[in-house]
Amino acid sequence: MTFDDYADRFSRYADSFRSADGSLVDAMQCKLDHTMDVVRYAGLIAEGESFSVDDRLLAQICALFHDVARFEQVKRFKTYNDSLSNFDHGYEGVRILYAQDFLKELSPGWRATVAAAVEFHNKIEIPEGILDGFARKFARLTRDADKLAILELVLRYFGGELTLHDDSLISLSRKGGTEVSPEILESVLAGRRTSYRMIRNANDFKTCLFGWAGEIEFDTSRKLLKERNFYEKLRTFLPADSVFDDILHRTGERLSCRCSK
Repeated sequence: MTFDDYADRFSRYADSFRSADGSLVDAMQCKLDHTMDVVRYAGLIAEGESFSVDDRLLAQICALFHDVARFEQVKRFKTYNDSLSNFDHGYEGVRILYAQDFLKELSPGWRATVAAAVEFHNKIEIPEGILDGFARKFARLTRDADKLAILELVLRYFGGELTLHDDSLISLSRKGGTEVSPEILESVLAGRRTSYRMIRNANDFKTCLFGWAGEIEFDTSRKLLKERNFYEKLRTFLPADSVFDDILHRTGERLSCRCSK
């Protein structure tokens, strides 16, 4: 089967969540669009890293199904918050993959690799010793592609290019306050991972995204971040405070340093 065959299979599954008029609620349509963005980035990363033709296909299949559980999550709980819904969309995505038999034509090794990418794409980190080197490579790539696509979506949303009316997507920006948590500032400045549980408002969220720079795995992913000026653009949506200029500067240094290595 070609990638288009798997994409058609995924689209038919998404279509099963459409209303009688053929529409998807904003949260689901957003995830459908996001999925295609992740597929696009997965292809760019795989190409930039000189993956074989077969491995590029596998990378895009991993990306295609990474958020497959989001449709069911929104239908059942009206939110993307895994904690509030007690719904781990990575783990549940694997359940759906096998329940729907989406990967029946793939070899057992490839099925396991896609399942690993789906299960671990949303975790704080991939535990050591859980995956073999092959599966780990594709889980890492899926995580990178997801982050790049999320950054692109966030920039479109805060830049006014994307209008959403679903509370599960915009409730964060409706929370009161604009001051960034000192704990988040300290963590991001130091290049440490930031807990999303610390996020209280939209500016906290935007600041946390700078912390992703230290978690990006592939050189091609880092080059894409720099070439597309994602972090420079994100800085424009934060207050006129020198601490954010410092964060932007340190983020650029971290990306450049890792690229050079």
